[in-house]
Amino acid sequence: MKFIFSFDFILIFTYLFLKFNHFGNCHGIPVETIKSFFSFKNVGAANIFPCTNRDGVDFLLQMSIRSDKNSLLTGVKLAQYQKLDFYNIFKSEKHPLGTFIDLRCESTKYVFNKASMELMINMSHVFLLYSQNYDEIMDYLQNTSIAFDSDVSVMTRGRIYDLYRIQNDMALIVNEIGSWARSSTTLRTPPIRDNLQGSFIKASMVLTRLEVNGTCAEQQLLDNTFKPQLDVLSRNIYANNKHIESIYNFSYLINITNDWGYLQKDGHFGKGSMFDALEEKTVEVGLTLSRFFKERYIVSFFLPASSKYRTCFIFKHPSTLASYSAFAMPFTLPSWMCTFATIMLSGLCLRMIRNFNIKDKPPNEKSFSASVLVVLGIFCQQGFYPDSFRAPVRILCVIMEVTSVMVYSYYGAEVVGFLLSPSPKFLNTVDKLIESPLKMYSENISYHRSYFTGNVSEKITRAYEKAIKGPTIEQDKFINLEKGLEEVRKGTMALYGQDTNMYTVIGKTFSNPEKCSLFEIEMIRLLGSPVIRKKSPFKELMFRGTMRVLESGLQYRETRKWYAQRPECIGQQESNAVTLEATLLAQVLYASGLIIAIVLFFMEKQHYFLNKNKAKLKRPRIMVTPSVVGIGNIH
Repeated sequence: MKFIFSFDFILIFTYLFLKFNHFGNCHGIPVETIKSFFSFKNVGAANIFPCTNRDGVDFLLQMSIRSDKNSLLTGVKLAQYQKLDFYNIFKSEKHPLGTFIDLRCESTKYVFNKASMELMINMSHVFLLYSQNYDEIMDYLQNTSIAFDSDVSVMTRGRIYDLYRIQNDMALIVNEIGSWARSSTTLRTPPIRDNLQGSFIKASMVLTRLEVNGTCAEQQLLDNTFKPQLDVLSRNIYANNKHIESIYNFSYLINITNDWGYLQKDGHFGKGSMFDALEEKTVEVGLTLSRFFKERYIVSFFLPASSKYRTCFIFKHPSTLASYSAFAMPFTLPSWMCTFATIMLSGLCLRMIRNFNIKDKPPNEKSFSASVLVVLGIFCQQGFYPDSFRAPVRILCVIMEVTSVMVYSYYGAEVVGFLLSPSPKFLNTVDKLIESPLKMYSENISYHRSYFTGNVSEKITRAYEKAIKGPTIEQDKFINLEKGLEEVRKGTMALYGQDTNMYTVIGKTFSNPEKCSLFEIEMIRLLGSPVIRKKSPFKELMFRGTMRVLESGLQYRETRKWYAQRPECIGQQESNAVTLEATLLAQVLYASGLIIAIVLFFMEKQHYFLNKNKAKLKRPRIMVTPSVVGIGNIH
């Protein structure tokens, strides 16, 4: 207790000594005003850069003697500009960090110049500058990097001013926010910075397929009837940001590129891409919906998520009558084997009965092949053409006809059932889709390629590796959207792509039954957002603008306008038709039989001519003599 009393006594003595010696009047700084200012700004810790050590000691003494329990300013550090380490002195766990700089001397101006060159004059730091000459300090500050998001105030001649500028090449905007004296300070909130006075902000936009005319590019980008299936991710975000333009009175200067940009092995983003422009600081905003990749946080901030990104496979369930085994589907393999065994056994029995010593009345061909043909004709509902009065033959034929009627009835009923009943919806997972007879292709867009190989989704990677990946990158199964959907219409392909792109085309080109026949398997559903350059002075402005557009319902309206929903199904699914694949077996059998018959015909013909020629060669020749013709009897 004695030690504390002695220490307080020393502080009071030192303060009175300095006061009566007029140190505070000549070179002192207004401690109470500084404390009030930083408390008004909700600053808990501050760096103090006085012109002289005496001013610094005076400030610390007054802070100790006039401590206020209600003040938010609890931590004050007297900085020495001679040993300045910006990366440590401006580092604090309490944000924002306050900084007071007395600009009445050249040494402290060096501190502010250094902070300006290091781009530290932003909303993470609250700067309070002190000078007695208004015109001199304003001329000096015109050449610094005070930006739109800077929190810089100037104390001079009883007034406190708030300073910022919209662009680096524009003059400072000065607003008076209070007054001060040694005994009192009056402060008020600065005006909201919501007017950019018609300035331009550079932005980058990704267009992968849409080609716009330079003279009417903006009109084409905002027209949702002009190729609406192309580059929706960019055009929707651009439409949202046009509302932010009108709110804050500025315009975008758009730089169009064809790629988002992905981190390369050299640690930079692909040249000419949107994120490369953000990395190089040539643009402020990326006006295209972007995925949240951790490497992108190095160069940008993501604005509030504004849209959902969704991809899927769209296809028609393959009809059971559109497969090569359609004719065999009504029966299982054991049923078919039993049926064919019955035909062969019946043919063999008929052959044995006909080959007995008793002949058919009337006689019939008794070969095994002829007997099998008779049995096939019966099973195919063609009737029984041979005539026979023998009881065994008639009994066998009646039994075969009854059996064939039963077999054919079941077979025909199953085929009709396949035609009339809807196809079973068994393709509900990616694995089943991969194993199906459908070909799998992807919409030809660059970001699909990056998703396939970027570990975005295990389902996506599996589908790419097993069904879409080719021997080389150039041979991967990518296809134009319109051509791919035409194959989907035919029922031969499952197309992967962004749902809104595909549904836009489907709504215009597919008939109602075809729309009802479409099915999808969702692959990705993620949030995305536009981005803004890291350390951009317009970050806070864009955050507020995006939230205003979201909360006002404008974003919902634009999303409904640009993102096509699944076309409404009016009516029923299109009926199943027997395709060429289903009848291919019959066509192959017919073609095979026709070819074999023609070949055998030519072989028979050739055999006939060979036998005819041999017969001619073996025929004996008759010699003509005079006795034969009767010459010798002529007298």
